[in-house]
Amino acid sequence: MDNKRQIEIKELTCPFCDYKEFLTIRAEEFNENGHSRFFGIDYWDCPKCGAENDVGLENFEGYFKIFKKFTEINDFNGLLKFCKNNKFDNFMLYSLGKYYIQKKEFKRALNIGKILLNIDKDDVCAEDDLVKPCEKILKLKESRKR
Repeated sequence: MDNKRQIEIKELTCPFCDYKEFLTIRAEEFNENGHSRFFGIDYWDCPKCGAENDVGLENFEGYFKIFKKFTEINDFNGLLKFCKNNKFDNFMLYSLGKYYIQKKEFKRALNIGKILLNIDKDDVCAEDDLVKPCEKILKLKESRKR
């Protein structure tokens, strides 16, 4: 068996500044014995604006379903009540916020960040990765409309 390589390359777009870049997302190399080595990325830093952007969040779609029942109808009060009254996976909720950023749905991502902060006021990731960047981009977009 010859050495074989599988490579996945994607064009990624920064949701904040629209910079586009082609990156190797996944690479797997098989040696003559059939053993493989794997390489993959789960985020990239935009060279234009410096934003950290996640890759592959759509793979968590199944875990997002319970939260999306609320977010798709913009029922963030219902989502907050659900989270407070049930055991929930805050990492998956946080990841859904990051997913919405990648989809340029900044208001939804901001609302998720606020929910996470309402539940845990010391949630630095929600503050730094969801609330602050979304507030910044939404203010910028609003100022451009004027």
